[in-house]
Formats: sequence, structure tokens, C-alpha cells
Amino acid sequence: MAFSMLQPEGAPTGLGNWSHAGVIDLAQAERLIVISGQTPHDERGALIGEGDFKAQFERVFLNLRLVVEAAGAAMTDVVAFRTYLTRTEDIQSFRAMRDESLRSIFGGGPYPGNTLLVVTALVTPEVWLEIEALACTGGSTRRD
Repeated sequence: MAFSMLQPEGAPTGLGNWSHAGVIDLAQAERLIVISGQTPHDERGALIGEGDFKAQFERVFLNLRLVVEAAGAAMTDVVAFRTYLTRTEDIQSFRAMRDESLRSIFGGGPYPGNTLLVVTALVTPEVWLEIEALACTGGSTRRD
């Protein structure tokens, strides 16, 4: 097994679907994939969802999937996300959409780690969301 997710006994429960840590056994991993922050832009660089957080979220997750699969992995190989939002009013919507998306990918879990940061700005003022990820191929507790 190349990686497993940790929810240690006694650690605090989280807000939503995520794990405290992912442990990657590099001796067994086929590939460790570091995915740059994905923004809600299409293949031509056009912003998708200006003024529409849900549309931006959907495009960011599509872009993540495209990059993960191009690297020879699947979304079930993602072990961690780092999420950047520019608006605190989107946190509740983000959590709901993230949790729904993760349930569709990982079923009942275990879920990847997720760090959520609210920042002043991203690449342009119209971009409200960016997500980077870490994935590992070579086996997982999720594929049993």
C-alpha cells in the first residue's frame, strides 16, 4: 500500500470531510504528484463563472481532474488539498460543494486532507477560488 489516511483517536473532529494526514510510503509509491493551484479558467485561459462561485468551484474541480488524470492518476489518488478563497462568505458554500464532490469521489471516506485559507486576492480579482493538490499512485486504502 502506498498511502493511507489518518484520523487519530483523540484528535479533533473536522468541519466536513477531510483527514488529519495522509501517510505516503515512498518505497511503495509509483508516483508522487504535486498539482499546482487550479483556477476556474478553461483551456483557452478564459475565466469560467465570473461572479458565480458554484461555476468557479465546478471548473476548478474539473481542472484538478484533468491534471490528475494527465499525470496517470485518478482523483481517488489525491491525498491532500490546499484551498484558497478570497471571500469568507463562500466558506459555507465551499464546504457543502466540496463535501458533495468528495463523497462522489471517495464514497464514505477516508477523505484527503484539506487546508482552507482565506486570502486577500488570487491571480485576478474575479477569481474567488484556487485549489492545489497532492496525489500518490501505487495503491491505496481506498481501492480495496
